[in-house]
Amino acid sequence: MSGDGFSDTGMIVFFVTMLVMSGGLMVATCTTALFARRHRLLKALGVFLGGGILGVPVLIVATAVAMYI
Repeated sequence: MSGDGFSDTGMIVFFVTMLVMSGGLMVATCTTALFARRHRLLKALGVFLGGGILGVPVLIVATAVAMYI
């Protein structure tokens, strides 16, 4: 790895992955906050944190793919 950074295609892959992950996470969090029956805030916070933790490997793979495209 020479440290050249992302190519144009790699940047597109990375940004699309970031947009999809953050959009899906926000939709899931807002849906939980609106439609949960009890402890809405705690459930929404759990969905947000859990989605963030589960999303980290996806972003690592997307970064690796974007670096080599």
